[in-house]
Amino acid sequence: MHFYSLLSSSILFVLLLCISDSVSLKTLKYLAVKHGESLTIPCVYDEKYKSNRKYWCKGYYWPFCTIVAYTNTSGGTSVTDHPTQNMFTVELKSLQDSDSGYYWCDVEISDGSDDGDYVYLTVSSDPAVSVINSRVSGQEGGSVSAQCLISAEYKSKQKKWCRFKDWTCFTVGRTTTSQNSAVLVTDNEKGSVSVEMRGLQKSDAGWYWFSAGDVGVTVHLTVTERPSIVTTSLSSQETQESVNTPDSESLKTLKKLPVRRGESLTIPCFYDEKYKSNRKYWCKGRDWINCKIVASTNTSGRISVTDHPTQNMFTVELKSLQESDSGYYWCAVEIGGTETPDDKDHLYLTVSADPAVSVINSRVSGQEGGSVSVQCLYRAEYQNKQKKWCRFKDWSCFTVGRTTTSQNSAVLVTDYRKGSVSVEMRGLQKSDAGWYWFSAGDVEVPVHLTVTERPSIVTTSLSSQETQESVNTPAVTAASGREKTISDDASEEITCSATEKPKESQQFCLSHN
Repeated sequence: MHFYSLLSSSILFVLLLCISDSVSLKTLKYLAVKHGESLTIPCVYDEKYKSNRKYWCKGYYWPFCTIVAYTNTSGGTSVTDHPTQNMFTVELKSLQDSDSGYYWCDVEISDGSDDGDYVYLTVSSDPAVSVINSRVSGQEGGSVSAQCLISAEYKSKQKKWCRFKDWTCFTVGRTTTSQNSAVLVTDNEKGSVSVEMRGLQKSDAGWYWFSAGDVGVTVHLTVTERPSIVTTSLSSQETQESVNTPDSESLKTLKKLPVRRGESLTIPCFYDEKYKSNRKYWCKGRDWINCKIVASTNTSGRISVTDHPTQNMFTVELKSLQESDSGYYWCAVEIGGTETPDDKDHLYLTVSADPAVSVINSRVSGQEGGSVSVQCLYRAEYQNKQKKWCRFKDWSCFTVGRTTTSQNSAVLVTDYRKGSVSVEMRGLQKSDAGWYWFSAGDVEVPVHLTVTERPSIVTTSLSSQETQESVNTPAVTAASGREKTISDDASEEITCSATEKPKESQQFCLSHN
């Protein structure tokens, strides 16, 4: 009888530890982060917990988890309370593979059971989900974009962009508009998802997350006040940087272009005013005299040439490129006389599975007075090469670490030294629209910018009419009777499968005690 009495007591104790659902404190369920990087995790709590102490705990089992940090501590792990937002954030720095495991966002209750919600963190060299920038900013009335990367096994999973403030989500292929505001989530199905938020309002600032399947990554958005409109273009006071010299001053294009196999590429060729009415063509071959004309003005097909005389430019569009398309090409203008040769400029095109330089989106757009960002990628051997963002219109360039401002306009080029460069253009003017290129060393890739008119300011936030999407349901109300310990090295004494949820099943709890 004594044995059964002890067994009954044990069962009762374990049942108390197995938890019920709670909506008074919530965070994400599964987070991924790259080895060596940092991560900030928001934990959203109920109004009643504003004055309670918050803490961060590591361990699969709630009663035995080790407290790593309390509110307003600093170090490798820090917890910061934001009572005006009903949220506290946990910042984890320089994460290693050994930091993977179950953690808990917790609120201390002096006269009852502490409240909390769990999250599973995976640290690896190739995370399932990641973002180029975990903190982005945009101007009121303007737009902002976040570039998200996913590993191959998550390509077919549902992609979502969600907001912590109201747990609202936007899915791929769906644009939600509230008057002049919109969210567009685009999956290029090649391991990259672009999220664009247009018509930003101050109320849109805060924490968001991107997820593929059940794995998420956090992103913080800052919305700044919209500056007054000025008539000066982005770089009217910018000096000319050294760029590749074209064969001819009256016709010029880039020199070395890489592109991924199977993708398409548009190449701008700029010509002198005197060539407006001349026929343009595209020629393939190392030697000009023996090159083969592939396409001429206003032809269509896999290779097409389109003239834009109002811009003194023609573009060559190359579709579904293969390795066999690599080689020398020529932008050319037909002069028509026997005494005067045709004008031209050459370039070399490299088609490969892993291009030296690439961009997430080769066409971007922003609103007048707002901002736009371009995410550029480069291979490891180009890490120490000079990075530039250049404009075809006047052949002027901006280099990494240099912010050029003309009153309220600026260009900022940031190299993260991890194969990624971010280009941000702020205070956009209509005159800033057109063709640009990003280069690492002598390898270049073109990008087209569209600048739209600035809409009238409205007071409705981005998704006031948006319906609630299904998201991970937070689960946790902590049981009383746990012994709290605090440690700088929160190691777990009990190991469980990372695929199992902690304390979600009474049967599971019983079988381990």
